[in-house]
Amino acid sequence: MMASGFAACANTQHTIFIEPELYIKPVNLGKGNKVNLKVVDGRPQFAVFNRKTAPKLGFGGSLNTVTIVPDSNISDPIYSEVHDGLRQLGFRPARGVKLERSLVINVVQLKMNYRHHVSEARVHARLKTAIRIIAKNGKKKYKNIYKSNMEKSSRILVGKFKNEQFVNNGLSLALQKMFEDKKLWFFLSQ
Repeated sequence: MMASGFAACANTQHTIFIEPELYIKPVNLGKGNKVNLKVVDGRPQFAVFNRKTAPKLGFGGSLNTVTIVPDSNISDPIYSEVHDGLRQLGFRPARGVKLERSLVINVVQLKMNYRHHVSEARVHARLKTAIRIIAKNGKKKYKNIYKSNMEKSSRILVGKFKNEQFVNNGLSLALQKMFEDKKLWFFLSQ
């Protein structure tokens, strides 16, 4: 977007739906054990992407601000997907109940950056995702961080649908890494 003059000042906000997807082969690792499940959004800011795309004006504003935000709290759709994943592994997930076994998932990073290269007529985007977990089984703890770093390059400016797909793919990849952590599931199944 190019702005010509003060009349072209614009703020663009893309609201995206957070809908991670997991692919889990049903097995009975959990043996029917109950697990208290909690998902926390620990990111320092709500927006996934926020950038001023033109120099600031003398009166304190900028010509163009682009923001990408989730439609709501990201904890709920993540909780739903992980809940279903735990059931596929043979656990019985619960919410808000004090149990011997628990799994707390903290989304500490879900941040997108991009660079527009005019000479190449391309947009380069990068998404960094990090999920920190703390699992408890009795008095024992298991901690880990699962990350995904995704990059894409496009000849056109990316729109709402492509941004939504990119963010959900990165989040899904980090969650998938958690579900592929055999040490975590062995720890919770004991």
